[in-house]
Amino acid sequence: MTLCPLKESGSVGKKIKSIKDMRYINFVMMVLFVFVVSQPAKAQEIPDSTKQEVPIIDIPEILPVFPGGDEARQKFLMDNTLYPKEAEEKGIEGRVIVSFVVEIDGSISNVKVIHGVHPLLDEEAIRITKQMPNWEPGKQRGEPIRCRFNMPFKFVLKKDDPPAPIPQETKGKQKGR
Repeated sequence: MTLCPLKESGSVGKKIKSIKDMRYINFVMMVLFVFVVSQPAKAQEIPDSTKQEVPIIDIPEILPVFPGGDEARQKFLMDNTLYPKEAEEKGIEGRVIVSFVVEIDGSISNVKVIHGVHPLLDEEAIRITKQMPNWEPGKQRGEPIRCRFNMPFKFVLKKDDPPAPIPQETKGKQKGR
């Protein structure tokens, strides 16, 4: 007769072996956990190479906004637009419509002319659009999104002073009457 029945049956050795196994499993799990947690969060940042994979919203719940609003945007356009000399000399004027994407970070990309007048005016509209500061991005369900924005540029030449009006008394009168 023995005083320790577990020792005879060998169950004590099995328990110790299973505790060692559990420690090994815990160690492996901890290493995996540390590896997974140390990886950078890819959902928060969108690298340039994957911007094309994120959809562009044409009609968002909240439109993107130029810093300072529409008045500030108009002032920026007026202060920075240079009428091309050649277009001025040739009397070219009209409305150019530029389309671009306001990215999640507010930067401008994919600038293109969707309604052009003349290459000189089209190029100036693209140049100014690319110079704009970052916008406040559009939002969908409260989250910033990539959003398409269309913006018109009106190129108008200053006209010379209009001809002086003809005085009423000489209108319709002929010489010699």
